[in-house]
Formats: sequence, C-alpha cells, structure tokens
Amino acid sequence: MFTLGLKVADDIHLFSALGPKGGPPKTANDLAASTATQPALLSRILRHLAANGVVGEEGGEQTSYSATEVSEVLASDEGSSGIRHSVQIYHPILRHGPDYLKSIDYAVPKDNKNAAFQHSVGQSGQSYFDWLQAPENKAAARDFNLLMTYTVRYRKSWMETFPADRLLKGESNQDLPILVDIGGGMGTEVLEFRRRFPHVRGRVILQELPNVIEMAKEKNQGLTDQHVEYQIHDFFTPQKVHGARIYFMGSVLHDWPDAEARKILRNLAPAMKKGYSTLLLNENVISAAGCHPHLSALDLTMMTLFGAQERTEAQWREMLMLEGFKLVAAHSIPSSWKTVLEVELA
Repeated sequence: MFTLGLKVADDIHLFSALGPKGGPPKTANDLAASTATQPALLSRILRHLAANGVVGEEGGEQTSYSATEVSEVLASDEGSSGIRHSVQIYHPILRHGPDYLKSIDYAVPKDNKNAAFQHSVGQSGQSYFDWLQAPENKAAARDFNLLMTYTVRYRKSWMETFPADRLLKGESNQDLPILVDIGGGMGTEVLEFRRRFPHVRGRVILQELPNVIEMAKEKNQGLTDQHVEYQIHDFFTPQKVHGARIYFMGSVLHDWPDAEARKILRNLAPAMKKGYSTLLLNENVISAAGCHPHLSALDLTMMTLFGAQERTEAQWREMLMLEGFKLVAAHSIPSSWKTVLEVELA
C-alpha cells in the first residue's frame, strides 16, 4: 500500500504541489485544489504518506501537511523515476517471480533473456536492455536512465576515495584519451570527473547506446565537445578507443551473468595498454556471510531482472583472471556499499 500511495502522489504531482521543504503547510483542501482530486481521498493518501515519513503532518483544527527532504526529492523527475520503475518492473516480478523459480526447479537463473523479468513484463528471448530499446518502452527507458543518474548523483563519489591523482599525474597530452566511461548512462561520472580534475588534459569519453547518448546530450546541453565526447558504443563489440589511461565501468558488470560479463571484459582487453591502462570497476562486493540487507536485496534484483548476481571479491578475482586481468586492489568507499576494483592486464 505504501507504493500505491507513492504512485498516486506521483501521478497527481502531489509532491510538487507541496512545494519546497520549509514552505508553509497546506491542508488536504489546499492540495486537492492544486491536484484536481477530492479532499476526502487525498487526505487518506496524505495520512499514509505522513505515517511513513514522506510528508510532514501537523494536527489541529485542520490537519496540514508540509514538504520534507524525501518529498522534495520525489518532486523531481529523477527522484520520482524510482516510483514508476518500481511499479512497472519490480511489482510484476514480485508477483510472478516465485512461480518462475518453481518452473525452473529452483535452479540458479543464468540466462539474461530468460529470467523472472521475461515471465513478468518482457518476453522470452529479449533481455531487459533489449526491451528498453523498443520504441514502445521509451518512457520506461527514460525512467531507468533517470533512476541511474539519481543513484550516482546522490551516493558518495568513488573519486572522493580512489586516489585518481596517482593515475593522472603527468598526463598532459590533450589528444590522448584520459578517461573512457563505458556504459556511462547520462554522463554523471564524466561530468563529475571534469569538475574534480579541471587541470587534467586529455579526452574524456562517454560511451553508450544511441538512445542513451541522445538523452545524455539533451540533458547536458551547454557542454562543448572539448569537455566531453559522446560516443555510440556497444560494449559487446570490441572497444574502439585504444590506450586510454583509465577505462571505467560503474555498476555495469553486475547487470550481466558471468558469460556476458566475461565477453564485455574480453572485448576491452585488447584495447588496453599493458603497464599503462587501468580498468576501474565501481561495483558492489558482496559478503558470503553477514551481508548488508541492501546488498542481498540487490543480489535478488540482479537475479530476477537479468539472471545475474552481485559477486564476492573471490568471484570478481576469478572472473577477471579468466579474461587475462588481475585485481590490483579493492578500495571500499566509506558510507557506501560500493567498492572500486582497480584492475590491470595480467
């Protein structure tokens, strides 16, 4: 019922109607007038949202409601994308996922084109990302990319922890690739890189599929090609940028079963310059025991959406080794579930 309240609130733009945190409280009648709803219905939705801390509530002759940090986030397109994505994707999986696992005799799903998602929302033989590429799913693709942008923007940046200066020291050739963000979504990481390291010369490249590049360019209007290059690239094909100082993938490989993840790595390896190029993987590293519930939930999400998994450090090491890489170091990001895996050619 909590998600129902959130989805209705998003549909009627309730969080925008509440205004910013610190603004004047509003009654259900005030908000009903702003959202074209009946006050009696809206007061029931507001009561549940207040009970869950999404909106503020003040008693009195007439109960009034106010914005919170949470409702402020949900008023934005990025923040509310998670509500829509959850209702469209995760809720059908919750409903049909158990029957799917039963149908495969409770084996471990390893096929990204035949997971619980295909039996709930998509269709067999089409991966989740294939489904997002379909014209009829353009709104879902937009919500997914907005959600990924939001999660990257509001979590602690890997650049605060990883000693990137060590890799960037002495780089002064503006024609050489300094950073290639593979599957980098809307470009949050490359823009942050430019902001944090304005003195570093060299090409910074965002690689994504055509529809995502289109959305990224639209979102990041005002930037010139000298800041960030937008490059169409499918990471299941050979890497087209050779000899970069840093190749970066943020939460990419956990979306894929081992066979596909290894293929992505296999396509990258020939482009890297041994003794110079570094691959940085900003990923979850799950514990075999004593796991945080957020990470264990993500592991089940990867399983049901993609037939994939979150991996332990030992599993990361093995997969990298099988494709000719070595894990140099694992840099945990404080106050985050993420770890930066520093990888080189073996």
